[in-house]
Amino acid sequence: MSKCVKSGAISANVEEIVVGASQMFDWKSYVRSFPWTTVAAAAILGYLLVPRRREAVATPRETKESLDKLTQEVKAAVSPPPPPSPGLIGAVLPILGGIAFRIGTSYLTKKGTQLLEQFARDGQMPFTTKSPSAAKKGPAQPASSSNWGYREQA
Repeated sequence: MSKCVKSGAISANVEEIVVGASQMFDWKSYVRSFPWTTVAAAAILGYLLVPRRREAVATPRETKESLDKLTQEVKAAVSPPPPPSPGLIGAVLPILGGIAFRIGTSYLTKKGTQLLEQFARDGQMPFTTKSPSAAKKGPAQPASSSNWGYREQA
């Protein structure tokens, strides 16, 4: 019998704890128990959470006009002046320079090709040194297209 009494007391204590815990987290019970304290806490919380209103400063027309004038002066002082236009000579000179470069490149290519053909006809190879074995074989022969630029071995 003592065990039943103890288990009944334990179950009653557990029920009291459950009810107390549910009341602790129930905000309505706080409003019923402490109405003025709840209103004060809500007012303080609302004051802290709501952002403050920015105050608008009225500017007189003269001040606005002087600020606009000052802004224009600062922009003029900070921004560099526009570059001068190149004009007719400045526009034509790059075109003529490109044409002259192409003509010069074509001329040098043609002269180089003629020089190499002349060396090939004379049997001389420019910018090379002849080895002693090449001197015994005689003059070098020009490369033919059939052997892809390589001299045939004799």
